Amino acid sequence: LMYLKSNNATISDRIVIPQNSFQLDHVRPDLLLLRRVVDGELGLMGPTEEWVVSQIPSFIRDAIYNEEKVKENSSDMELIRLAHVNLLAGACFALGLRFAGSAYQPAFDLLHGYCQYLIRAVSRPNDPATVGVVDSPIVENCINTVVLSLSLVMCGTGNLQVLRIIRQLRRRVPKAGGKYIHGEHSYGSHMALHMAAGFLFLGGGRYSVSTSDVSIATLVASLYPQWPVDSADNRYHLQALRHLYVIAAESRVLETVDVDNKNHCYVPIRIQVKAGAYGLNSPETTIDSVAPCLLPELRFIKAITIQGPRYWSQSIEPNSLRDFRVIHVKRRVAFLPYGVDPKGYRSVLSKCYPKEEMKTLEDDTEDTKPLPNEDGNFIESFSDHPSILAFARQFCEEGRDKHFYNAILYQLITSDSLAALPSYLTLKSLIYNEDLENVKLCLAFYPMAHERMFFPAQPMVQLTFLLSVKHALDARLLTRECHEQMRRSLVWLNVPYSESNCPGRPGKRVHEIFKEVEGTSLESAFFPYLQRCLS
Repeated sequence: LMYLKSNNATISDRIVIPQNSFQLDHVRPDLLLLRRVVDGELGLMGPTEEWVVSQIPSFIRDAIYNEEKVKENSSDMELIRLAHVNLLAGACFALGLRFAGSAYQPAFDLLHGYCQYLIRAVSRPNDPATVGVVDSPIVENCINTVVLSLSLVMCGTGNLQVLRIIRQLRRRVPKAGGKYIHGEHSYGSHMALHMAAGFLFLGGGRYSVSTSDVSIATLVASLYPQWPVDSADNRYHLQALRHLYVIAAESRVLETVDVDNKNHCYVPIRIQVKAGAYGLNSPETTIDSVAPCLLPELRFIKAITIQGPRYWSQSIEPNSLRDFRVIHVKRRVAFLPYGVDPKGYRSVLSKCYPKEEMKTLEDDTEDTKPLPNEDGNFIESFSDHPSILAFARQFCEEGRDKHFYNAILYQLITSDSLAALPSYLTLKSLIYNEDLENVKLCLAFYPMAHERMFFPAQPMVQLTFLLSVKHALDARLLTRECHEQMRRSLVWLNVPYSESNCPGRPGKRVHEIFKEVEGTSLESAFFPYLQRCLS
């Protein structure tokens, strides 16, 4: 264990794997499994078929895969088959320890294929071209080791394919004669399968195992591939050491929380994994997932990015998640959470609104319909915006200007700029205040200065809306109502002035006018006139 992942050739040469039949006669087959595990953990490996085949000596490969030699009734064939299955299980166990908790798909595919190969071999014991001619207990031990390695790779993921294999192996029951359907199913087999199921759902799917040197050492001690006959069997391995796996366990779940309502939510994320995370020559890769999910080890993560159109994009450094693996996200306007609308069919932007419902400022028709609110989805999309929710209910459903409020609200929704709503309302007030100076300023700024100063950013107020304000203001200035209002605002100019009314002090007429304008906007204009009267 002192030389884990060191690729030390001197230490590796001391762990001898038999290279011929004579050397094989002097080594127990079960020790070949342990030697292959140790040799695999010392060096660098890759989850490839070529690497697994290279771990089996050539004379064993020739004997196993050459049908003529398999059919020969040689006394060495049984020993060769025993060595083959143990070396195969040892290589798979080394891969399981190397890629523990990574959910690396190539490693999973490779181990899953060898697991199915051994299960088929047990189900065909009379086929001389398979390892089924080997004693069933030995093959059962190798199957348990490979299944445990497979669950280590997919630790915490709850992978359905691995669960099916565990259920298939665990469901075997003895026949009436006392024999099992697929060979002997001992206490040790039950322990291995139950440990595999436990690793598959470690921590309820919130935990996984690390691949640090200390973690691999504790996993080797807890998963030592010598399984007991009963609960009191400590001849080959102290059963209390099976609990050391907790040292390798670590929390890996990444949770996402909506900052507005503090609820957990589903968010698509992209995880950038550093080069060399899955082997010496493995390139930098990306993993697309949906949070909450299990992360790779933090030391292998380069960055985590929020994806998708429903939430504001952000990039998170892995070091910020070392203590608390929680990311706070902000949902965009007009989108429902993935838990409510998984496919995006119920959001506001997925609906098509008829063109006649989007009226201009000059159109005062009363048959204008508000924005559709089928099943409450429109209002529900603003559930985390109380002010916008109140605005939509108070102004967009009834009233003379509901067509205007519907138009700007939909425009702000589609552009995701609801913060500009006060600006739109202020511009609308310019029509009634007849503020020509500010309207001219806006019309001069946005077409020319904004594009030059803030390109390529989109303007906060659309030019079409400003032109609509201009046209509405022009129409208002041409109406009789506007002239009458202007005349009323200048009523103080028509107050008659005479010495009798103002002989050094305000007369009766002045008092009457003051009472009329007191508390109104005309009060400020009355005092200059009064000063002239008193002068």
